[in-house]
Amino acid sequence: RRGRAEERLAALLVEQGRAREAVDHLEVFVARTPYDEHRWALLARALGSSGRSADGLEALQRARRRLVEDLGMDPGPEIRAAEQDLLLLGDGPAPADPWAAFAESMAATGGPAVVPVSAALAPFAGRACVGRDQPLQELEAPGG
Repeated sequence: RRGRAEERLAALLVEQGRAREAVDHLEVFVARTPYDEHRWALLARALGSSGRSADGLEALQRARRRLVEDLGMDPGPEIRAAEQDLLLLGDGPAPADPWAAFAESMAATGGPAVVPVSAALAPFAGRACVGRDQPLQELEAPGG
C-alpha cells in the first residue's frame, strides 16, 4: 500500500511540473525495489519530463540489465513503452491527451489544409508509379 502511495506521489509531482523532484523520490524507490518495472518506467518518464531523456533511457537500460542478469527475463511492455515514449518524445513532458493537443492545434490554425492529391504528388510528376493510376483517380474523384 505504501509503495502505491509513493508511486502516486511521484506521478503527481510529474503532472504538476515538478519532475526533477519526482526523480529524487523515484531513484530511492527503484533502489529499494529493483525489479518493479512500473517504478523504473516512472523514473524514466520523470527524467524525460525534466529534460533528461538520455538519462531516462540509461535508467531503462539499468532496469533491463538487472532483470536479465538477476532473473533471466526480458522487460515487460511497460518498460518497452517508456523507452518508446522517450525515443519519440525526447525531452519535455508528454501531452496529457495527445488527441486534445491535436484538436487544439487544428482549431488554432483553422483545421487541416485540404490539398488535391495531384498537387500533393506534383513533386513526383514524371516518376513511375506502377499500378497506381486507378487508386490515384479514385482519390481525386469527388468524394474520394
